Amino acid sequence: MESDPDMALPRGDVAALWAKTASRVAAVALVFCGVVLALLLFNASLLKSANPLNHPGIAALADRLQAADQAHRAADVSRVVKEIRDLDASARSQFFKAHAAARRGWVLLLIGAAVFLVSSKAASVLRRKTPMPASAPESVPPAATVSIRTAVAVVMGATALVLLIASYTSPEPPAGPVSGKQARE
Repeated sequence: MESDPDMALPRGDVAALWAKTASRVAAVALVFCGVVLALLLFNASLLKSANPLNHPGIAALADRLQAADQAHRAADVSRVVKEIRDLDASARSQFFKAHAAARRGWVLLLIGAAVFLVSSKAASVLRRKTPMPASAPESVPPAATVSIRTAVAVVMGATALVLLIASYTSPEPPAGPVSGKQARE
């Protein structure tokens, strides 16, 4: 195995193999993140409709309970109360299981995203080519180069000039002492 002493990264065929493996891991992680995100969206739609406080079955049983209570049928009342309790327990269980699944899904999505980022970065580093020495630099006349300080100074001067011109061409009267007549208006 060849290795670069400065970077301590494998070079040659080994680097190509590791880069290929890392890019495949990144692709699998991206597909995994897509599937987990789709399942999280599906779970979110189920959570909106699975609120145990607004369960349609419980509402229907509550209507039956009220009718049985008004008819003074104690046997029906106790049976309907038991059905409501069972349905409520089931609805709450499903609701909290869906919330737990959503939490696990977000953790899986974060882990998948981390694997994708790490493997794609590894693939790009392993595919990096060894830099070749540059040819002799072309001679650039010193007048053609502009330093950063000069550029910043020119931009600041131009900005100050524009602000100064804008302040003198403003249609509003200049601020200053106000006479008594103007203050009353």
